[in-house]
Amino acid sequence: MTKKILQGPRIIEFKFRDAPHFKMKGSYDVKKLTLEGDKVNFERCDIFNDSDLVVSKTPSDSQWEEFYENLNKLKIWNWKKNYRNQGAFGGSSWHLSILTTLHEIESRGDTKWPPNFNGFLKSINKLMGIEVFEIFEED
Repeated sequence: MTKKILQGPRIIEFKFRDAPHFKMKGSYDVKKLTLEGDKVNFERCDIFNDSDLVVSKTPSDSQWEEFYENLNKLKIWNWKKNYRNQGAFGGSSWHLSILTTLHEIESRGDTKWPPNFNGFLKSINKLMGIEVFEIFEED
């Protein structure tokens, strides 16, 4: 049996990190998503409690294709390198790095997010099959 080789673009590297600036709502969750081979690892670490969570998933080819299509629809390849909200308190900082066979993006934010950021988080949740990132109401 031969292994199917994806014909379209594929994701080579994928890293995403989200961390609140300070203890909020009784927790301090640092959330990280990384790609290792075909497997996506999600880690949530709470530095104030012993409540770490690790979830791993190996998405199917069709799930990867749908995720990549969502990235294109959200136009994340056009996100700015930096999003900063000067003088804001609270919130979180995030960092995204994706390398594909066609695109590359490195973007980060400090209490500021690009438009469609919730759509990006929803796409991650769909890829993982569970809600690993909380979706906030958009203004």
